[in-house]
Amino acid sequence: MDYQVSEKNRKLMETLLALPSVQKALDFLETEQDRSIEEQIEICLIESPTFYEQSRAEHYAEKLRESGLVQDVAIDEKYNVTGKVTGTTDEGILLEAHLDTVFPFGTVKEVRREGDTLYAPGIYDNARGIAVLLAALRALKHAGLTLKKNVIVAGSTREEFPGCGGGMRELLDRFPNVKAAISVDGGFINGINLSGKFSATVEYTFWGVGGHASNSFGKCANPLGAACRAVAALNDITLPTDPLTTFAAVQLRTPDGSGIPSSCVLRVNYTSVGKAAFEEMGQVIDRCVTEGCDKETARWGQDTIRFEKQIIGCLPGGVQDPHTPLIEAHFLASEALGASPFFRAGSSNGNISIERGIPATTVGSGTGNRKAHSVHELFCIEEAFRCPQGLFLLLLMAAGVDGVTPSCLDD
Repeated sequence: MDYQVSEKNRKLMETLLALPSVQKALDFLETEQDRSIEEQIEICLIESPTFYEQSRAEHYAEKLRESGLVQDVAIDEKYNVTGKVTGTTDEGILLEAHLDTVFPFGTVKEVRREGDTLYAPGIYDNARGIAVLLAALRALKHAGLTLKKNVIVAGSTREEFPGCGGGMRELLDRFPNVKAAISVDGGFINGINLSGKFSATVEYTFWGVGGHASNSFGKCANPLGAACRAVAALNDITLPTDPLTTFAAVQLRTPDGSGIPSSCVLRVNYTSVGKAAFEEMGQVIDRCVTEGCDKETARWGQDTIRFEKQIIGCLPGGVQDPHTPLIEAHFLASEALGASPFFRAGSSNGNISIERGIPATTVGSGTGNRKAHSVHELFCIEEAFRCPQGLFLLLLMAAGVDGVTPSCLDD
């Protein structure tokens, strides 16, 4: 990648890497990898669907208390967890990992290990992210360093759909003076979320008269047919790759029964790195749905299929300057560990920070497919210590080390 960081930030990283205490902490993280993996498994087995994060929040809060580093640990009424690593100045950094998963209760039966790979729903997103954050805190304690800026350590709820970053919004409302936000979502250090993808999930309810599957055949249009026509029309669309734009029909359901349904519900998710392309995609989906209703109505000619639209959830997006100091610090942390950093657009709690103009980065993404959000989700253990090492270095760059280095965020 043809990307050059500022001389100031490169020297900051070099100073940190030359500290014996920092090298001691990096070595510590490598030797304690097995502990971190066991912690990751333990977290994964505490099921935590969006809106039902209480048990995992309580477990996480206890882990923070046990760290001997995080003070004033508390759980709010929405089960967001907060604590503080006290620095020498009042300015703050937010360091958080989301507690929820996309899976309903009863999905996670076990964590299966085959060689160097773990298999379980949520083992990567976000059991690994939480474990990475906890390991980085232990390294900070082990190093015996005092940070300059306060660090608000948090576990956020409702990051996943349909929570759409609800916990992160509440954290930023509660701590309006944070200078930067670091989210930990996954288990790698090389992917840098420079941009936040705009994202929305919309629900279309189709209506018709319905009737007996046999006796009403040919006498009424089928709402389910209209929905299928809409999806077929969507599948024929060529989407832009710059800015990257995507869509997926994510749910189709009808009332129970054996007849022609009187209603049908279709959910569609769509995203784009560009705001204009995102808005246009929403209009395209609306046109496909209208076309589906018109074609189904015309096919049978007996009644009119109509629809109603509801926005179920939205995630804001935005683009940061690639030379934002926090982004440069993330790049340097990745590079220092021998990784190959790259920029990407993400959908994470970092989107909420970017929308509010707060410098943000998300640690955890990488190359390859961990099959996140599927029951086949996996995590490769080999050199898993690299991510907590990178987070530790990034945290030192962002917060500064008292008596040694300033924060990269300071002018």
